[in-house]
This record gives sequence, C-alpha cells and structure tokens, in this order.
Amino acid sequence: KLSSGQYGCCPYPEAVCCDDGEHCCPNGYTCDVSAGTCNKGNTQSELTALSVGSVKCDDGSSCPTGTTCCKLSSGQYGCCLILKLCAVMMANIAVRMATRVTSAKERVTELARIPNRGYRS
Repeated sequence: KLSSGQYGCCPYPEAVCCDDGEHCCPNGYTCDVSAGTCNKGNTQSELTALSVGSVKCDDGSSCPTGTTCCKLSSGQYGCCLILKLCAVMMANIAVRMATRVTSAKERVTELARIPNRGYRS
C-alpha cells in the first residue's frame, strides 16, 4: 500500500515491499531506503518505484495489475497471469510460426511444379 493510500504494483514476482511505501525489491532482497538500494549478500541494485494500477514492461508498455510482462518471440511484450503461461505462449507462437513457414515452403514447391504453358494476358 502506497503512502497515498492507493495500492501499487512491483514488477517482480513475490516482491519485497519497502517500509517507505513507495519502493520494492526482488524476492530475497532487503530494502535499504536511506541508501536507495536493494541488498542481498554482496549484491546491490537500485530500489524500484511502485507503479499504480499496472506493471511496467522493459519496452515501456504495461500490463494490468495481477499479471506479469512476457517477452514474445517477436520482441514485443504480452501480459500473462502467471510466469508459466509466458513459456506456454512462447511455445505456441513458435509452433504456429514454424507451421506457417512449412506451409509457405510447401506452397512454393507446389507452384514450382506447375509447368509454364506460355499463357498470355
């Protein structure tokens, strides 16, 4: 819950919410609000600001609260309810793309077999 009273979202699954009500850290890290860092052993990263109403993806797009960003094989981002769905989505897209490529190759091969009958328009 943000200091404004609204609920914010952190882009990390099972994130750690910082005591300032404005930032979060990845799971397993601790917040050091005064230093502006997330700490885990000797590893440090910057605190992440909570967003209101959506999860921000790396490309600047966003997904609704309760979902996560999923990078697709096209390079764009989609939104998934849980992380496992991202893997399923990517696998399904890869199968569809491979099927289209195979179908296109078969069609080209089929067209190449048709003899040129010298038709004129």
